[in-house]
Amino acid sequence: MSKIKVKQLFTFLCADLKKLIEFNVLPVDKGNSTPEFSANKKKELNEYLIKYMSDAGNYTINDVVELMEYVIIFCHELAHCLNNHSVYKPEQNDEFSAMEAHADFLAGRMATAFYTYGINLMNIIEKDYKYDKKTQRDKNAYCQLMAKAFNKLYAEYYKENEHPRYPHPTERVGLNIAGVCSFFYRSPQFQTTQGEYVMMNYVMTKNLDSNYFNDMEEANNSGKLESNFMNHVLDVHLKIQGDSMQINDIGTTQLHNIFGTQYIKNEQIRRHHKEHMKNEILHYVNEKGLADLIDEKVFEQFEKKE
Repeated sequence: MSKIKVKQLFTFLCADLKKLIEFNVLPVDKGNSTPEFSANKKKELNEYLIKYMSDAGNYTINDVVELMEYVIIFCHELAHCLNNHSVYKPEQNDEFSAMEAHADFLAGRMATAFYTYGINLMNIIEKDYKYDKKTQRDKNAYCQLMAKAFNKLYAEYYKENEHPRYPHPTERVGLNIAGVCSFFYRSPQFQTTQGEYVMMNYVMTKNLDSNYFNDMEEANNSGKLESNFMNHVLDVHLKIQGDSMQINDIGTTQLHNIFGTQYIKNEQIRRHHKEHMKNEILHYVNEKGLADLIDEKVFEQFEKKE
């Protein structure tokens, strides 16, 4: 079995992106300058850079779980590029945290899009890492695969890079999971039942390592999860969008719900979207006998991110 390096994966993902949307992003080796991964925009050019440290770029990816871990990292940086985060100057830490939170959320969504539509990534998964094609298309197997990838991300990156400007590491995993689910409620052709993404969230969450739940309980008891960044997610992106219809034009209507950067200013429309999703979730959990898994905090999170 042949294996690829992180820098090769990033190059393949950029090639896949060009086939999906109109957006110029390049992978760049930034030598030894920290952090390991970052994103930026070329001055006065409509071109974006996803940067990696040399050691990180030369790392050989061992298996499919690790492959998806780095796809998520790539997509986190891609989210920063798509939303012009490097251009906007946060006025306070909560705005910085809001941009990072949104990048985590979108990383889950876009990683699932690459897994679904990315020709290069699909070939790498099947041919280089010998991942069974039938398993690759099974949603339950995908949820378990992503849970393993999130476990690695949590242990190797989120906990190691905890910072007041970032959401708590346990919250970052929750945002990743919510992002994966958002791909499916934005792409109903992949659902067999409306609201099925609720179960997908449950499957991913229950397959997280026990130390994640221990850390979440400790963080909750110590008040570390009482952050205010979610209140700023929409506001920050409306500021970046300004008077434009969208932050970046991705040149396609087919994948606008996945990669698009149009943030809705109309409160009535946002309220309608939230109510529709709330009803869909409640119908699904009641039908499946899962109502005890849902509380109002779930709907508050959808309101802030959508």
